[in-house]
Amino acid sequence: MEKTVELHESKKLLPDVSNKRLLSSLRGQVNGDVVIKVAPGSMELLRLEKLKKLLLENPYTDHVKMPDSGLYRWDDLKRLLQATDEELESDLTVLSAVEINGYWRIVDDMYMCRILTSIIWSSIMKCWCLSSLDIIEAVESLAGFPQVIVHHCFQLYGRITYGGGWEMDKKRVSLHVARQILAANGKMKLGAFMEEWVRSVPGGPPGGLPVSLDILEGEVLVEQSWVSLPSDRFPGYFKDGPNGIGRIYTLTTVFHEMHQKKKNSAYCSCCAT
Repeated sequence: MEKTVELHESKKLLPDVSNKRLLSSLRGQVNGDVVIKVAPGSMELLRLEKLKKLLLENPYTDHVKMPDSGLYRWDDLKRLLQATDEELESDLTVLSAVEINGYWRIVDDMYMCRILTSIIWSSIMKCWCLSSLDIIEAVESLAGFPQVIVHHCFQLYGRITYGGGWEMDKKRVSLHVARQILAANGKMKLGAFMEEWVRSVPGGPPGGLPVSLDILEGEVLVEQSWVSLPSDRFPGYFKDGPNGIGRIYTLTTVFHEMHQKKKNSAYCSCCAT
């Protein structure tokens, strides 16, 4: 069994000293401490958490008033985190931070949701195709928001196409819509939630945004309020006796009904974050 020793920003993997034969053979090959391999350490995570804490001192919520403190430029962050340019750039990307007026900021989630929701509604009213948006027209239609934040929203939820247009990530946008529905309504019956989700996405399936429980995995909780075992729901069909087996076969006539009841009795709600 190996042991690990943390050293600065990495960890050295050492052999188990109880294995004397392995230890003796390794000492015959190298001098000093025996190191099997070096694995990434936890300093990167600590640096990322510190950066997140700094940027959340003043998340960007609007463009009306600039706070007097809690703002950091590139050089400020490098000094405070003792990070290289490459490390800082990587961490800022992970946190979806954006440079605004020379300061690096994290955009408030609710504010970003307002922008994305405005893009979705504009695409519905103006019949835009989310696979080939004209970003200049889209930005102009959102004149009430700072252009740098609108561009940042497009970068988070889309990508540039080969033709120079802009393609929104349909899965991420559809997931955003689902989150908004659950945030506004709380726990919902699965059937009602799916109907509302289909109505709320631009274009609807199949040509529009994907609407499937598969893309909600890890994002929502689906609770079952019905008894799932047929033997519990229909105990009469599973009683011991000469007619028991014959009654089991009659269950095939109620499977469709059970499926419909399952849909109507399941509930969706947002996962805790």
